Amino acid sequence: MRDHMCSILHAYSPLHSLLQMYDSLLFVDLETTGFNPETDSITEFAAIKVERNGHIHRECTFVCLPDDASIPEEVVAINGITAEMCKVGISRNELYKRFMSLFGRNTLIIGYNAQFDVSFIEEIRKECDGVPFNADYLDVLSVYRDRARAPHKLSDAIRHYSLGCKNLHRASDDANALYEVTKALANERDD
Repeated sequence: MRDHMCSILHAYSPLHSLLQMYDSLLFVDLETTGFNPETDSITEFAAIKVERNGHIHRECTFVCLPDDASIPEEVVAINGITAEMCKVGISRNELYKRFMSLFGRNTLIIGYNAQFDVSFIEEIRKECDGVPFNADYLDVLSVYRDRARAPHKLSDAIRHYSLGCKNLHRASDDANALYEVTKALANERDD
């Protein structure tokens, strides 16, 4: 489920200002079995890494569930991810390694409700005895809340900016939507 793509980010790119401050931008989205990072599990991971040199790397993978974990029916109804699909996924340890391979020395992590995604990655880091990572975060939800009236779901931001992407509650689609919404916010006002 990996997709590599190169493109050139010109000076007029909406992400140009951020890439002047950071070597790379890491757009992250997760699907999980629930809301609690201490008791719930990641089922799908997606990231788009945009580097200052213009390289864009996309990654998406299912994540194996711990032996005692299951996916509640109401969650399956939302995103369509089943325990069977997760059986072909990578281990939590491998997920942490992949995340860290995408995360660079001067990387800005970008998420829609970023604290949610980062809290799940942090739990896996503890399991893997990983070194705490020091990172700046940009919560696109907070920026969007400052600029538009409620409601503030990702799908609302997509509609507000008339973007052609989808919000299907799947990590890859939502990471792409996050990327497009961030560009739209930067085009609107580069602050």
